[in-house]
Amino acid sequence: MPSRLRHRIDALQVTAVGQPTTGPDSPVDRAVLTAIGAAVNAREVLRFDYASTSAATDATPRRVEPHHLVT
Repeated sequence: MPSRLRHRIDALQVTAVGQPTTGPDSPVDRAVLTAIGAAVNAREVLRFDYASTSAATDATPRRVEPHHLVT
């Protein structure tokens, strides 16, 4: 592993769980997963807008403290 990438791999801690009964509506961008994994490792607070459906216009801001990345 090149040293320029080693810290990114070392930062990822992945937890495996059983197969879900339903899949995601759309694939998740790997850059998003990498950013969330880095936030988990750095114990950062994430902020994002959340809507119960993709068509909803009443998104509310959320603050979360992620502790695992589950794939």
